[in-house]
Amino acid sequence: MVKGAAFLALGINIRILPILALYYLFFKGKFKAVAGCTAMVIASFAIPALFVGFDYNMEMHKNWGQTINPANAKYVFENNNGTQSLSAIIPAYFYDFNDGEPPTVGLSRQIVAVPHNVLVVAMQVVRVLLALSILILVFYRRNKRENESLYFYWELSYLALVTALIFPHQQTYAMIYYVPAGSYMILYLLLALQLKWKITMQQKVVGIIALVLMFVAGILGRDIVGNYLVDISGYYHYLGLVNLVFIVLLLIARPNMLLAMNRKVEAI
Repeated sequence: MVKGAAFLALGINIRILPILALYYLFFKGKFKAVAGCTAMVIASFAIPALFVGFDYNMEMHKNWGQTINPANAKYVFENNNGTQSLSAIIPAYFYDFNDGEPPTVGLSRQIVAVPHNVLVVAMQVVRVLLALSILILVFYRRNKRENESLYFYWELSYLALVTALIFPHQQTYAMIYYVPAGSYMILYLLLALQLKWKITMQQKVVGIIALVLMFVAGILGRDIVGNYLVDISGYYHYLGLVNLVFIVLLLIARPNMLLAMNRKVEAI
């Protein structure tokens, strides 16, 4: 536990994003882990003062806080095709930027223009709902004891997707947070293929959607599909939308569904 808390504290100190894991651990009832990690975060903030002095250390933390503050004006609406967070996805479809749109690649994406204040509130509501949805996993797991590792991996996959969406300025490289969910869905697809078509219509739809989204995401390289198609995917924030869709897919393709499919495979 000590090593895990230390690594998590280091990650929070450097990148802040793993802080959502503390929220998850708290509701999982892992209070010792939360307390240990919190203590190490505080220690990691204080230790540099021994080398650079208290005042300079405080100045560094102040600058760091301003940089990562999600309420910072530059992060409220991000007019950036490379960003895949909600702060870029939602405004892209519902806001008129006064300073001009990024390169439009000759296409339109705005669905309807929503007033700034209304859209800010709507985006914060979506963030809160995504954070609260993590509780679905926490309480769903409490009565499930079959294949603990699969349930843990499912929860980890969901937590990573939510993290990449609710924190601002998560650019394309942040899609590394998608990897656990993608791996989970690959397992789902392999089980579905072994069953051939002896699965429900819902399971078929989930598998087809996941396969198509992952295939398109996998070929979105300028050396594969060319600059124009990559620019289009960035303009529509395709990878961020993939994260949103996969949140829904994970809630449908729960571990008990995979375990039931596996039992059918073993019975064949």
